Amino acid sequence: MAKVPVVQTDVWKSLYAAAGRFYELTPWEYFDDTTLIGVRNPEDGQTGYGCILGALGQVLALCLYRGAEGLDFHLKAQKGKLDFKQGDLLSMQNCLMAEFTGKKELQKEDLAVIKELGLSFRGGHAWPAFSSYLPGHAPWFLTEAEARFLTLALDCACDAVSQTLAGRLNTDSRPEKCLVYLPKAGAGGRPEIETRWEALPKYQPPPPAAYVPDMVKINKIVSAGLPDNGPWEADVFDSGMVIGDKDRPYIPKMIMVAHQASGFMFHASVIEAGLDELQALGDAIVGAMLEHSFAATIIYVKAEATAAALAPLGKALGLVFERKKRLQSIIGARKALAAATRGRGFTA
Repeated sequence: MAKVPVVQTDVWKSLYAAAGRFYELTPWEYFDDTTLIGVRNPEDGQTGYGCILGALGQVLALCLYRGAEGLDFHLKAQKGKLDFKQGDLLSMQNCLMAEFTGKKELQKEDLAVIKELGLSFRGGHAWPAFSSYLPGHAPWFLTEAEARFLTLALDCACDAVSQTLAGRLNTDSRPEKCLVYLPKAGAGGRPEIETRWEALPKYQPPPPAAYVPDMVKINKIVSAGLPDNGPWEADVFDSGMVIGDKDRPYIPKMIMVAHQASGFMFHASVIEAGLDELQALGDAIVGAMLEHSFAATIIYVKAEATAAALAPLGKALGLVFERKKRLQSIIGARKALAAATRGRGFTA
């Protein structure tokens, strides 16, 4: 079962105080989400990249993207390289969020902490809500370490805003660089914070592992001489379902293998968390051929990385994996699932 992390009262008190100082500055009136403020986490050395949301008056927040991976999501969003209609974007983020919203939007766990601290907030968007986002997971409550990091980030953002309003800082003065706050151990155990301009990191995701064919099954397919019934489509994507049987709720992947021309679904399944998703996709293709007694010489996939990882399967079966931006049969199946479940658990 999913567990709400335990955070000490003094840590919560510091976080809510920092959030209050940030909110009082109304930074969204002066900044938009193109400005980044870097913060080095003294506990693990990771750099968070904070951006202020709220210039459009919709979401008031500090979003702290963690490391090069978290920042990469933000930069792609800024450049319009993400399709925000896709439901799996939520589980791609790696960030911490301090959002200001209405009391009715808070979870009971948030309200319990606020009551314990004896706090109250006035205004329709004045109530702090804190969330942690990790790839492959649903948004969740902060751990104590995350709460400390977010407190530091809010304090550093307050300083950056104050310095900017006083005319002593221009956070956008150096393109491709970010002003990073660097906590150092100070006298009496109180940290001193220095600043330094640093280049934005480039995220290089590790290449997926190459598919390992089950040669017993491959030989069955080859020896059977299965007829080619035209191109197939194959994809793996976030299912949209939230599973809470582990410490933190996660969003498992779903696999689909379909006939392109007819839309017939050869295979559809949800895979367990932690499994190699491209190995599972290749296994699903092999299983579909054996079950339905058809083969294909072309299978369309969405990503070049997927095609590259499945290349050993293509070589073994004499087929080609080609990248195709829109997999129409799978898109149709996802829409049908979303309609059947009224959007609960599946997104198109």
